[in-house]
Amino acid sequence: MDQELDDMIRLNLLEYLAGEGYRIDEHKSDEKKGTYKMWGPNGDILWVTRRDDGGWVYWNPLDESDKGTIVQYLQQRRGGKAAFTIGHVKKHLRGKVGGFLRGAAIPKGPRPIAVRAPKDLSQIPEKWNQARAVWGLPHYLESRGLTAETVTAYASALHMDKKANRRL
Repeated sequence: MDQELDDMIRLNLLEYLAGEGYRIDEHKSDEKKGTYKMWGPNGDILWVTRRDDGGWVYWNPLDESDKGTIVQYLQQRRGGKAAFTIGHVKKHLRGKVGGFLRGAAIPKGPRPIAVRAPKDLSQIPEKWNQARAVWGLPHYLESRGLTAETVTAYASALHMDKKANRRL
């Protein structure tokens, strides 16, 4: 078995099933033994447990053939092994290894810029009123990929102060 698939089998099946709409039955689950009864969104029941090797398995008490790891869970519910191959399983789970099922995910894309608020918040409306509206397409905005249509659409929210700093 390859390492990627092995990592996927070790994903927390309880958290994955919770994302699918399942909920833990607190009265029937035994956390000390590591066995959890889960109710599905359609009223179906699954039992989930963690193996000694760290992998998670499930079984359906009403269907002997419905059991296994997260791989079998996905294949069972997406048309079988022929329709939902191991390649499909890997593609579906690839973002989850190292992600929310293994800890905090590192967000992709631009990060928010920290903005310090003035101590006296009463100054904000006054400074906004002193700023002038942005007209046209300043080079600063164009260099960041904004189009003239975007600037026009949000003109009421774009202002410049006396030093030509843009404000939103």
